[in-house]
Amino acid sequence: MTGDDFFEESKEQSRIKSEIVKKYFSSWAKIIANNADKIVYIDLFAGQGVYDDGTKSTPILVLENALKDNLLKNKLLLFLNDANPVYVKSLENAVNSIPGIEELKFKPTIDNFRVGEDIIVKLQPYEQIPALFFVDPWGYKGLTLNLIDSVLKFWGSDCIFFFNYQRINAGLNNKMFDEHIDAIFGSQRANVLRNAINNEDPDKRENIVMHNLKEALREIRGQYVVSYKFFSTHKKRTSHFLIFVSKNILGYNIMKKIMANYSSYKNQNVATFEYYPYNDYYGLFPSTPLDDLIKDLVCQFKGKTISVGDIIDQHNVGTHYLDYNYKEALLILECENKIVTNPPAEARKIMKGKRTMSDKVLISFS
Repeated sequence: MTGDDFFEESKEQSRIKSEIVKKYFSSWAKIIANNADKIVYIDLFAGQGVYDDGTKSTPILVLENALKDNLLKNKLLLFLNDANPVYVKSLENAVNSIPGIEELKFKPTIDNFRVGEDIIVKLQPYEQIPALFFVDPWGYKGLTLNLIDSVLKFWGSDCIFFFNYQRINAGLNNKMFDEHIDAIFGSQRANVLRNAINNEDPDKRENIVMHNLKEALREIRGQYVVSYKFFSTHKKRTSHFLIFVSKNILGYNIMKKIMANYSSYKNQNVATFEYYPYNDYYGLFPSTPLDDLIKDLVCQFKGKTISVGDIIDQHNVGTHYLDYNYKEALLILECENKIVTNPPAEARKIMKGKRTMSDKVLISFS
């Protein structure tokens, strides 16, 4: 499948992916630019800028967003690249056609090379500059742990990348792709992974692959990882993931909220972090994530008195739960007299017909 074929078959996925990156860039840039002289957006597979149907690619959306902010106009650097020279020419035209592009203090750098291990050398001019790094290859060649680590090591830098699960899953059992798989997971972990997935059913296999990917990322400073899953539009199976990696809990929580808002479904008001283009998500046995959260909170915090904010901070990493899920769960426990709250329910405000549960409320678990 060529890049063009992929785009034609996945327009909605491409739109969601671009929107997620654009919205995170906006939040990230406003925070980091207030604490740094320069920031940089790096996109190594930037594409052609504007597609044949007029759809704008991710870097164009990011640029247009940045031009609305006077602070970013003076601090933002862009390093855009694509291996296809035809795409690069189109990208240059698209960038230069953006209204107000001349207001950027630093002219965008647009390059044309194939991403390999030498990319780390090409990125050296941006060392020490906080970066939002977007890696979106059509397949997975060029995506390596070393590449991600080269950006994450600096203050304020985060990475978002496209993880082609369908192709990587197939490549795990094909010796021809060992080099590329090893570069993504690390050679030792990749060998463990190949053995672990033998004879496993598809769901278990996917869980094992994603667990190992997240563990590999944590080993290179990627302490906080959140993923958004895309199902294929043709078959009811996983196609790919958009993965966010950060060293910072604030960035992690911001991206969780963004990805949650783009979920196709919610179960008990808990986001699935999935794009699912079918109408049968719930099936015969819908999941009960809020019920599961209630049970887990009662178990994990048994005998403790702790604030709502601290409960969220200590429990939410690695889960699909957001702050409003925790507060809903705690309100249910309060109504069932399974926790004691300070201040109690009658002393707290009612908003939109519901009792509030602020981060400062103390919760005593029996």
